Amino acid sequence: MHRYERVKDGELALHLYEYDEMVNGTLVRYQEIATGHKGKLCKHVEILGPSAAYNCGPVRILSAIETDGKIEPAGDTAGDLREIAQEYRESGFITEQLAERAGNSTLVEDWHKVNEMKRQLVKTNSRTVASLAQYKSTV
Repeated sequence: MHRYERVKDGELALHLYEYDEMVNGTLVRYQEIATGHKGKLCKHVEILGPSAAYNCGPVRILSAIETDGKIEPAGDTAGDLREIAQEYRESGFITEQLAERAGNSTLVEDWHKVNEMKRQLVKTNSRTVASLAQYKSTV
């Protein structure tokens, strides 16, 4: 069940999920909060605005505990989850992680090494061919 209204901050929540979706050619950020409403799972969806205003990817915060095979709320409210999401967005954690990974990445160098190894293998191995034309001439 989806309810397109803002859930009250004091209501117990199971999760908060922020995601981007294309609407009329523009990426829009949505915030979905799952709560229990009259004994049923209810997802409240709110439009936060253009995705360009956010410098992080999707945000997912779970607020549930599994005990003896049953999933129960951890006791966090919708307001608590909103505060955690705001802190996460403002922390720049994702931006820092992506920059660090890009700095440590050896993907381009590894690609060049593999291509050079392939070139050397074709050049030195008499059983390999340098081109499809060369292969066709041997068949």
